[in-house]
Order: sequence, then structure tokens, then C-alpha cells
Amino acid sequence: MADDATEEDTASESGDESGPPSSAEALARWLERRGIIRSRWIKKAFREVDRGDFVPARCRECAYDDSPLRARDDGAGCIVHLSAPSIYAAALEALNLKAGESFLNVGSGSGYLSALAVRGLTAKAVHHCVERCPELAQRSRDSLASDAATRNVTVHTASLFDLDAAKSMKFDKIYCGAGARAEDALLLANFLKPGGAMVGPFEGRWIDDSGPHFDDLNADWRRLRRHRPQCLIRAILREDLPREEDDDENQGVGSSAAANNTEPGALEEEEEEEEDEPPGEDDDDDDR
Repeated sequence: MADDATEEDTASESGDESGPPSSAEALARWLERRGIIRSRWIKKAFREVDRGDFVPARCRECAYDDSPLRARDDGAGCIVHLSAPSIYAAALEALNLKAGESFLNVGSGSGYLSALAVRGLTAKAVHHCVERCPELAQRSRDSLASDAATRNVTVHTASLFDLDAAKSMKFDKIYCGAGARAEDALLLANFLKPGGAMVGPFEGRWIDDSGPHFDDLNADWRRLRRHRPQCLIRAILREDLPREEDDDENQGVGSSAAANNTEPGALEEEEEEEEDEPPGEDDDDDDR
């Protein structure tokens, strides 16, 4: 692998700030060499999904830096924010996504994390995004619709506090990238299936122990270049908690506010198209 490394990637590996990764391929290698990516499907996802396609055009040159990016997209009329690639890679490793699992992405922003996650979930998995900024939500819809692998991802214009657990299906995995408080994890737990897991850079003081809600808590501190440390927390909802069974009608994200110009609670799972072949059904499956 080292033989085909670019000069820019080699410079980045040696710590030279003048030569960061300059492509999706180089970024994937950079993250793998530092031990942030361990699963083959995640490395493949970073190769296939170009971060440069999700940043404002004027920021393309720094799209592959391992840094968060926040910039205005004048064409879309909104601020676009992406976490550092290493945060997304660590989140995907912590989520341990499996093919066919249902997934909820809260504070989905540009849609980059969802585009990566699809490579582990496959295109036919139930996959919902929630983004409160209407312009950013539309921008991410357009980005995701441009890739056949992500066209089935549904983006809702809403906030975490608009969601109605009583009208929503329950999910296998949840990622919260919206800077939620630690106590908001209890709210998100209402959208998890028993045994389901959620991951996010939750802010504030976290729960001291597993308590009555969670079987496992894991705080993964990673100090990243050019920005403050973030804490990725993985929590698994206890299997033995009494939970209401999902109604057959609840196959989407219920909201107390309008989303996607539909009536609240009317967001249902789309019928699968038999002719579509889900991506990622190859020898990487064993590494998920």
C-alpha cells in the first residue's frame, strides 16, 4: 500500500502540514495508517464517498484536511458544517453498522456521514436524516440524490425536539452529530430498539454509570489537530427494558412539525425496488 502513496500523503504521514491528503483515496489511507479506520468497509466507504462533493465549492482545496469545516455556501444559502473526517471514521467504527439495519442520523447537516454509512447499511436499509435548517436539508437531499447508492435516504426538515417517538419507528442505530447535550441521550433512547446503539459527540456531563437505561457506555476521547478534543460516546439500550411494539404504520420518523412538506406521522418506508442491487455485498461483509 505504501508503494502507491502520493507525495502529498507521504508528507502528511510524516507530520508535514504543507502536504495533507489531496483526494478521497489519500484520506482513507491517512485515516487507516493512524489506526482510526480498522474495518475494511469503512476504508472502502471513505474511498468511494468524496468529501469534496459535500463542502462548498470554494473550500474544495481543504476538503481532505482532518479538520472540521464550517463555511457558507452562497448557492444553497446556508452555512455548511462538517466534522473532521477522523470523527466520522471513529463514529462509524463505534456504531458497528450491519447490512440492513435501520439508521437515524440526527443533525445530518451536509449528508456526508449518511453517504458513508450507506456503504455499511446497503442502499435498501431504512435510513432517515433529520436536519433543522431548511436550506441545508435541501442541499443534502440534492447531494444524496445524485448518487444511486444514497437515493433512498430520506431527509426531514426538523429538529431533535420536533420528533415524536409515539409516531416513529424504532431504529437499530442512531448517530447524533448536532452537538446534543448528554441528557438528550435519554430522549434519543426513545427512538432506539432494545439492544440498539447510539453514538455522538455529546456535550456536558455524561451519565455516571449505566443506570436503568443503558447496558454499556463508552467514551472515546480523541485529540485532533487544530480543534478542541471531542468525546464520542456510545450507549447501548438495555435489552430487558419494557418497550411498546412498533405499529405497522410507524415505518418512518414521526414529527410534531411538518417535514418534507408532508403531514406529521405520514412518513412511511418506501417500497423496495427489486432491481436495485445493494452496494457492498462483497468480501468486505465479514469486517462489518
